[in-house]
Amino acid sequence: MQEIGANGLWQGVDTFHGVYVYTAMPMKRQAATQKVPVARLILGLGPNQRAGFIDGDSLNLRRYNLSASTNAEQSADLQRSRHDARQFAQDAAERRDQMVAQSRTFDALN
Repeated sequence: MQEIGANGLWQGVDTFHGVYVYTAMPMKRQAATQKVPVARLILGLGPNQRAGFIDGDSLNLRRYNLSASTNAEQSADLQRSRHDARQFAQDAAERRDQMVAQSRTFDALN
């Protein structure tokens, strides 16, 4: 990564979505630096691509744990996961209603 200009100093940034690891990259023709996610550098991603973490751990930067997707793919995945969560909640509510109708409880002692 130092060959492409990364200064080698990494920092963890805590966001609402988790902790992500960034490094500083000098911007072209300027003295200023820009924070770039290390996962993007490892995968060599372009401007319309995003890095994902297969096991959900944003600190696990092993190449086998990283995946690349486009912004459109990630948006579709988010919509799909929202739908899946909604379906899961509906199924759980139906199971709860069935248990109540049968006078069953969640209490492990009964």
